[in-house]
Amino acid sequence: DDGLNEPLARRVDEVRRMLDDMNELFGEQGYQDEVRRCVDKRGVMKIVRSVHYQVLPKYGFEASERGTMAMTHFISSVQLLPDVQEKVERSMRLSFISHMGHLPSA
Repeated sequence: DDGLNEPLARRVDEVRRMLDDMNELFGEQGYQDEVRRCVDKRGVMKIVRSVHYQVLPKYGFEASERGTMAMTHFISSVQLLPDVQEKVERSMRLSFISHMGHLPSA
């Protein structure tokens, strides 16, 4: 028990499950092979969005840029919990977002 009220505990659980679902897809060999072939940040983000768009509808978000923005706010609302932060950091690594700094924008 995290000592959270019931609505917040439900949100935390949903964020944890959503991040786990995304991290599972980001961790697949096919994703890893494809993302490492990207030559620019735009290419990386296109592949990242493809995973987001697969997962978002399962959690009530639309598969769009708007849905991605809503997902980001949803996650950040509980990101201070250590295990959620670890899942976010893992997502940044697996998705390749935290490794794309050396790539050109487009």
